[in-house]
Amino acid sequence: MDFSRFPLDTQNCSLELESYAYNENDLMLYWKNGNDSLRTDEIVLSQFFIEHFHASSGLAFYSSTGVKNGMGFHIH
Repeated sequence: MDFSRFPLDTQNCSLELESYAYNENDLMLYWKNGNDSLRTDEIVLSQFFIEHFHASSGLAFYSSTGVKNGMGFHIH
């Protein structure tokens, strides 16, 4: 994160989760309730507020291990 223009800036934070050992045939990761799985009303930050968040899930192909399933979220 870059705070050089704070407090006149915006920050983006992403977190992605993916299995190291299991492919899509062994393990599927997904958000049970989509965007409703993330509750931003429980997050309290004294100097910041959350403008937007988005949950995602999908597949990634790796030539050495095959197709892996992953999930993540993005906060703006």
